[in-house]
Amino acid sequence: MMKKMIGILVCMLLIATALPTTSIMAVETEKETPVDVTFIIGLFPKVTAENITYLSLIPFGMKTIAKGGFDGRIGIILIFGTIKPQAPIASYTYEPSEDKLRVIENPIFLNSTSIDPDGVIVEQWWQFEEDGEWVEVVNPVYIYNESGYHQVTLRVTDNDGLTDEYTKRIRVYNRYPWFQVIPDYEESTLTITGAGFVGNSQDYGWDDFANIGEGSCTLPSTGHPDIGDVFTDCLGEIIIQYVPNGVIACEWQF
Repeated sequence: MMKKMIGILVCMLLIATALPTTSIMAVETEKETPVDVTFIIGLFPKVTAENITYLSLIPFGMKTIAKGGFDGRIGIILIFGTIKPQAPIASYTYEPSEDKLRVIENPIFLNSTSIDPDGVIVEQWWQFEEDGEWVEVVNPVYIYNESGYHQVTLRVTDNDGLTDEYTKRIRVYNRYPWFQVIPDYEESTLTITGAGFVGNSQDYGWDDFANIGEGSCTLPSTGHPDIGDVFTDCLGEIIIQYVPNGVIACEWQF
């Protein structure tokens, strides 16, 4: 019985080596993508990494059978089906990030966080304005000279020739927030006589500001900064900083 099973396995292996591995064209989302049609015989252990299940198809490499990566039948020793390359996933972050201020003539640092589930990314192309020129660079630094919304798109290509794009609209402002104040040295106070904000003053609260100078000054603790607001008990070097972005709004010395 054992000899008979060994004989069957040997025959199947001989058949497997005689079967060709061909290449056909499969149509996916109106684009032609090369797909290998493969006949494989052998024992192939499953491997799970980062919640994705793979078959270790040695010497064919690690091929995913999850998320549409493998389409076919998986038996004990026989695998028949198509192993499809997976497209890359484009994404990026930027700094100053969404919760901070980006101002004209100041650099914005863009960082690709793109991945390719079954290979490597070989090209990264950036477009910094809608319908603008494409530039091939890994992690660019860009400066805008005009305020407003700017559409930034990243296009990546993997080693299988598949591509993906990721687009965000990045808002750039004209200036940082600032205060114009008049000091009263006898009363040890500063009174706001003018203010400049990015957007509406209602977007800012007093808890967004702090005195970081080598002195002391009591800022209003509630409400929105406005003309007529008074800083009291001022002594020494007063530096009012917009805390979320680390920007100086005004400086005074008592």
